[in-house]
Amino acid sequence: MKMDISCLTMNKNINLILIYNEKKTLIEGVSEVKAFIKRGDAEDTVRVLRELAVILRNRRLVDKLKKLYNHTCQLCGVQLIIDTNKPYSEIHHIIPLGKPHEGKDILENMIRVCPNCHVLLDFKAIRLEPESLNAKHYISKKSIEHHNSQVRNK
Repeated sequence: MKMDISCLTMNKNINLILIYNEKKTLIEGVSEVKAFIKRGDAEDTVRVLRELAVILRNRRLVDKLKKLYNHTCQLCGVQLIIDTNKPYSEIHHIIPLGKPHEGKDILENMIRVCPNCHVLLDFKAIRLEPESLNAKHYISKKSIEHHNSQVRNK
């Protein structure tokens, strides 16, 4: 089935998704769109244009921290090498930047982690213990306390 998809921005939080089937009949409303997709009427993958606001991070700080720790996880010590000697690492904001936390994009709110530890931190599955962070930079006690207060299995 051939279809046309359009996306109209209503305001900064709401996008109106318009899906037309091959007969140019408008499929309206969230429940109708979900039912359309669930029924599998589309022969092709449904692609929807989205618009979203993002927080621009300070790349200079991210790069500085990755270099300081040589792309080694501060929690488990793993250094992940991708391809030919190309290290991969991630930076975790201890107090998240987004709502409702509104953390700051500063070094004292960041730690260098591997992807596995990053997921565990994001899902508040592990605590941060200052003495086990192998810190080479100042990490805010307030940030660590905030994270630990959110951990599920304290």
